[in-house]
Amino acid sequence: MGRHGYNDLKAQAFDSTFVNVISNRQTRLMANGDRIMDTVTIDLPKNLYDIVAQQAASRNQTPASFVQEKLAELVLPSHPYIETVQSRSGPRAVVKNTRVGVDVIVGYTQAGYTPQEIATDILPHLTLAQIYDALSYYEDHRIIIDEVLQANTSEVWRERLRQRLGPSAAAQLLGD
Repeated sequence: MGRHGYNDLKAQAFDSTFVNVISNRQTRLMANGDRIMDTVTIDLPKNLYDIVAQQAASRNQTPASFVQEKLAELVLPSHPYIETVQSRSGPRAVVKNTRVGVDVIVGYTQAGYTPQEIATDILPHLTLAQIYDALSYYEDHRIIIDEVLQANTSEVWRERLRQRLGPSAAAQLLGD
């Protein structure tokens, strides 16, 4: 193929397909006001969008989540023990064939536990390789995982309870 290798052709196809990336960032909000993530808009030719929509529907996904998954597979490093699953709040990175989120493992390390302690004492159904792959995934996706961790602190959940139940019922439930 002349001077261009396979990766060059993939890059050229990628560049010609996804033409306009709008650089202004938008923040999506959940119904309760929680911030999900910053997003950008990508324009696709109609014929390509139709193919994306069809393949997404066959997997019970939205076109946006399908494109996000495929782009991540294409441009991000692979992590053999991590998969992305759909949760109520959107895509979530978990250890394959478990419900253990990467954010959970990162939370344990931020609380001071070593990977060995996590694999031995806290999550003994996981291997050390799975724990290290989750931590590697975190390093590659730090911004997203940090947003998840920040949205799930005890202070945030306490405030959500106060908003949903009212101050007195929340105080009674929380023991305040």
